[in-house]
Amino acid sequence: MNTNLKVLALAAAVLTTSLTAPLAAQATEPVATIVQPTTFAINAFRSINPLKIRLHVENKAHQTLSVVVRNDQGQALYNYAVSKRETGKAFAFDLSELPDGQYIVEVSSKNETLRKTFDLNTPDRTLALK
Repeated sequence: MNTNLKVLALAAAVLTTSLTAPLAAQATEPVATIVQPTTFAINAFRSINPLKIRLHVENKAHQTLSVVVRNDQGQALYNYAVSKRETGKAFAFDLSELPDGQYIVEVSSKNETLRKTFDLNTPDRTLALK
């Protein structure tokens, strides 16, 4: 009998905690939701050359995709299309002629858009004694 009471008390405690914990979390903590696109995926990384960015676009739903690189004023610097027949496409963007600033890589389909922001900064000058 004593064991049954312990099991019943433990079950009630677990049930109460599992039902009230999500409600308490909702009331006290706002949660930001980031929705990832479902029709495409992107992977951006710096090349061996530090002034080049490589971008791979995976066209999961075989839709026409737009790939745009914009400056901080919103002007399109590079503009490419990925056709619906292509399952993936790789890009290499040469940034050596661009001034320092913030840039955005924007990939969009008919219904979804994903933006990745990056900063281009000239490193400080250094002195090397020989």
